[in-house]
Amino acid sequence: MEKVILHRNFGSPYCQKIMAMLGYCQLDWYSELTSKGIPRPVQETLTGNYSRRVPILQIGSDIYCDTKEICHQIAEISRNKRLSYYHLNESQQEFSDELEYEFGKAVMGLLNPIEMITSYFKHIPMKDAYEFIIDRLKIKKSMKGNNPLDEKPNEEWKNIVTQYLKRINDILDNHEFLSEDSEPNYLDFTAYTHIWYSNRLNKLKYAKGLSNIKKWLKKMDSFDIGNYKELAKSEALKIALNTEPNLLDKSYLKSPELNKQTSIVVNDELAFIMNPINGILKGENETKSILKRENTEIGIVHLHIPKKCHGACG
Repeated sequence: MEKVILHRNFGSPYCQKIMAMLGYCQLDWYSELTSKGIPRPVQETLTGNYSRRVPILQIGSDIYCDTKEICHQIAEISRNKRLSYYHLNESQQEFSDELEYEFGKAVMGLLNPIEMITSYFKHIPMKDAYEFIIDRLKIKKSMKGNNPLDEKPNEEWKNIVTQYLKRINDILDNHEFLSEDSEPNYLDFTAYTHIWYSNRLNKLKYAKGLSNIKKWLKKMDSFDIGNYKELAKSEALKIALNTEPNLLDKSYLKSPELNKQTSIVVNDELAFIMNPINGILKGENETKSILKRENTEIGIVHLHIPKKCHGACG
């Protein structure tokens, strides 16, 4: 099997989600560490406009975008289906969607700029913290649409966050994990994204008295991030150039739009800062699209993009 390469940066809660899952599965992986702001030359060469987002998982010349698709690939590699969104039952999928789209949005909407800046300078290298702040100021100046994180006042975001934290804490009253089993599943890692971030920023100040969450977080943190090595500069590009994308299953080859130039815009809360991702449609089903990109530095790569995203950091 080709190297499992995680394109990541410091301090991203979505990168933390994937690293924790890699640690839980005890998988060996390689890190392609990128900056907190744009440009990101390696990622741009591989994915074009998707380079605005991390994490990105690369296996040879197959590039998996968004944490929903990345988790599915880790589930396949580790042969642990419970780690994939697509193997949850219907009620678990609904709750997972709520945790990502409602709880996660409220956590981000409630961010205190001072807490965020202080946390970044405390927990990540100063250069990266500075890049993050400059990048966010540039985004604010060049926004392409309304920021959905501004649609509610702080008090409403606070009510949503505290309601979800209470709900999570209540589930953990009788269960070790949100999976309601003795081992975590995709639900746990989705909740972990935002709870880890809240703990990093403000020590879970909205979870006072919810001891079950803190015990659960300690268990999730104990998975660590697995065994990894940093890749040499641009090694990820050489790996892509020297490999070919996996053959696509017939189930992806039924769309009448195959082999046509197309553009995709991710459909989560960061869509308003994104430019379209361009490529040739090589595969599509009800859950994802697969775009072909080609240039002299990487040959042909396939980008795997979910139709309903579950998050990445811009």
